[in-house]
Amino acid sequence: MLGIMVDMLPAAVTAGDLPLELEALQAFALEQNRLACVLWEQLENLQHQIAQLNRARFGASSERLAGQAELFDAAIDMPVPSEPAKVQVTGHSRRGRPALPKDLPRTRIEYDLSDEQK
Repeated sequence: MLGIMVDMLPAAVTAGDLPLELEALQAFALEQNRLACVLWEQLENLQHQIAQLNRARFGASSERLAGQAELFDAAIDMPVPSEPAKVQVTGHSRRGRPALPKDLPRTRIEYDLSDEQK
């Protein structure tokens, strides 16, 4: 990053602010040119940083982070929970449509497909 940073925006220069002497006008123009070069370098630097950050965030390898592989290297001693107590259940009640009575007559009909339909 550049060591020279422009802290404030320069005030707009009007025609009345320009010096009348040629040498002073040349010095003013050179200073404005130097300031423009510094700002241009800062702009290019910031654009480069933005491009790097975008590649790091959205690039093909954005899922790989530094130190990510080491997350699974170390063995972790996890406490084993005790066996839960068994609870005796007398029965379950089913929701929905009740079963048909056993005494209803039942007829089994099987349909066979023809060879063309198979």
